[in-house]
Amino acid sequence: MFGKINKKTVGNALLSAKSFLTNAYNEGKRFAGDINLGIKTAKHIYSVFTPMLESALGPNFSSLNKNIMKGIDSYEQVRHKVMTTDEGIKDNINNMRKIKTR
Repeated sequence: MFGKINKKTVGNALLSAKSFLTNAYNEGKRFAGDINLGIKTAKHIYSVFTPMLESALGPNFSSLNKNIMKGIDSYEQVRHKVMTTDEGIKDNINNMRKIKTR
């Protein structure tokens, strides 16, 4: 059913899995970088237009600003968790490499 299972087929399967995980990680990291760039751009645009929005909306601006700042804070919290997780993954990979070379 599975064919011959030997050291070579297991090695090929592990290489395929490693390649898949490496590609998924790199694509995910690129995607997260694109999102981060978009958020930075939106924050910059918002900072430029804040005075105009404040004068146009008057007292309603504080509610808008509060909600936008809440959204930015939420994004920053998620970003911090992602960065912490990424560092943990890198540490685990480095630890596995150390074990492999012993």
